[in-house]
Amino acid sequence: QGDEEHAEYVKNASLRIYDSMQDELGLDSRDRSLLEVSAILHDVGMFIKPEDHNLHGKYIILNSELFGLNRDERSLVAMIVAYHKGTKKLQDDPEFRLLPRSSRMCVLKLTAILRLADALDRTHKQKLFNFTISFARDSITLRTQGHHNLSLEKLALAQKGVMFENVFGYRIVLV
Repeated sequence: QGDEEHAEYVKNASLRIYDSMQDELGLDSRDRSLLEVSAILHDVGMFIKPEDHNLHGKYIILNSELFGLNRDERSLVAMIVAYHKGTKKLQDDPEFRLLPRSSRMCVLKLTAILRLADALDRTHKQKLFNFTISFARDSITLRTQGHHNLSLEKLALAQKGVMFENVFGYRIVLV
């Protein structure tokens, strides 16, 4: 059940971040749906093996029929899931480089958002359920209610937030 709660949290957090940035993303409602599916499935590879679960997840998605997604959309979701963790850069992936520019931008943006949302639930305890998002010129501030120890989440943001900062140009602040 903890895995389901984590997936639900990451889905909701991803969509909150997406919606808060909607005007500047240059993406449409179909792309939002791809983010939602990616967030729900981001840890599906854990059923094979926790180590490299992102790559196992990509394999599962590519070799499954996902109702409502065509082959190209399934490939984008698989790529987003594959890069939601790890240090390998999307730009170094030959598969990614073969995508049309609009698809590359979509994958980069959605992967960055998914990484940020996943980092917010590093402990899988949904500590940051009630958070607000505010933007300044060069930063995004995520403000939580309550008094939780956010050490692991801050560490996860330092690791996983780099892509978000590179793609969008916002420094991430968690308070």
